Order: sequence, then C-alpha cells, then structure tokens
Amino acid sequence: MTMKEEEINHHLEILIYEDFEFHPQHYIKDFIKIPNDIVSHKHLLKGASLDSNSIEYLVDLVVNDLKENRRFRRGECLKVLKQIIKNRESEDLPKSLISKLFYLYKSFILVGREEIQWAVSLFIKNQVLDNDEILWLIDNYQESDHLVNRLLRYPKANSLIFKWAEDVYKNGLLLDRQSEVVAILISDSIPKYISVSADTLMWGIYYSRCDLKKKEELIVNHLDFTDYLAAIKIAARLNIPTVVKNLLGHYMELASER
Repeated sequence: MTMKEEEINHHLEILIYEDFEFHPQHYIKDFIKIPNDIVSHKHLLKGASLDSNSIEYLVDLVVNDLKENRRFRRGECLKVLKQIIKNRESEDLPKSLISKLFYLYKSFILVGREEIQWAVSLFIKNQVLDNDEILWLIDNYQESDHLVNRLLRYPKANSLIFKWAEDVYKNGLLLDRQSEVVAILISDSIPKYISVSADTLMWGIYYSRCDLKKKEELIVNHLDFTDYLAAIKIAARLNIPTVVKNLLGHYMELASER
C-alpha cells in the first residue's frame, strides 16, 4: 500500500519527536528558532539532557532578544532554562556560557517575580565566576538573600569573597548566617579575631572547606566541654568518634577526682 505524502509526514513528525528524547542536540536548531519556541516545546526540553553547545544556543536566543528588548515570554523561558540546566549532560559549563547565564541572573535576580528569582539563581549555582561578577554580588548582596547564598556557597576559595566575609564578620552583619560567614574565614586554623559561641564555631568548622581530618582536629581542639551539643551532632554527621571520646574522657576524669 502506497502512503500519501501527508501520512508519511505525519509519521515522520511523530518519530522525530520521539527521537528528540534520545538525540536532542540533533534537532535543537530545527525545533527552536526564537525564545518563544522554548516555551512551545517545553515538555520536550524539560525532559532532555542537553550538551553545553545546545544549552548555549538556547541561552543565546534569550540573551539576544533580551538585549534587543524584544517581546517574548521571559518568565516561562527562564523557568524552562532552569530545568534544562538542572538536567544538563555535564556538570562543567564553558566560561562563555556561564557569562551569559550570569547576564540573565543579573537581569532578573533583583527585579523578577520570586519564582523567576529562584529560577535564575540556579543558573550560576556552583559555577566559578569572573572577579567582576563576584564584585557585583558583593556590591549588591544586601539587596537579596539569593546573592548572599551565592557568596556563602561559592564553590571554591576566593580572595574577594574572603575579604567580604571578613568585613561582614567584623561589622557584625549577617548574624543569622554567622556560622557560614565564619566558615569562609577558616582554613588551617581559626583566626584569632573570631569570637563566637561554641555552637556557631562548630558549625563554622563543619561548613568550612577543610578536609575531614582537619575538621576533626579543629573540632577536638576547640571543644567546649559544657556547650557541646552542636559538636556531637556534627561528629555524628561526619562519623568522628573522637569528639564523644574526648568529652567522655573529660567527664570521667572529673568523676574520678570526686
């Protein structure tokens, strides 16, 4: 039986959509020509695991139209991009793509609706930024907790963020996040100017970039033998039996002296 051209095209359309799920990078430029196409095909895109080149192609569409102030469904596009980035094929993103994602982040994080702010916040999560981008976060951190989170949870040690954390600590700012601020200031030792509660210090050590052996050493060396609940909780999380061992030893010695 000879199929009509219309029937053939119908089957092709169905099968191409099915194949998109397995090889999205082969079709991305055919399916997506403008930002609103991202929304039209959101069900396909949200389920796909795209490579960096495909993601950058989509981001370029959005960035270019945004810079040209063209109308498109911005909020919906950003939410789809969030899921695409979350499902990406590789954790590593090229610097060119990170810079474009930061442009979108910067454009919406302080002015967008809350759901859009959460979407763009993921764009730069765990990404290494340029110094100019870090300085923008520092200059504007008091405007949004999203910016504070990106600074406190930056994926690697950075001298600009260290200086920022030092200034924040010394000026008594971000007291509700003090343990995370202190964590940035801890390396091989606790800086002498750090004076915080036992609870804050223990969580600061926990959140620090120190390896497990160094964390154990710092926790044991800075144990408060009367205020140790945080130390015990952290020791359980990190599987450090020496913390309880030291506490037990201390109180057994006190008991033997009575």
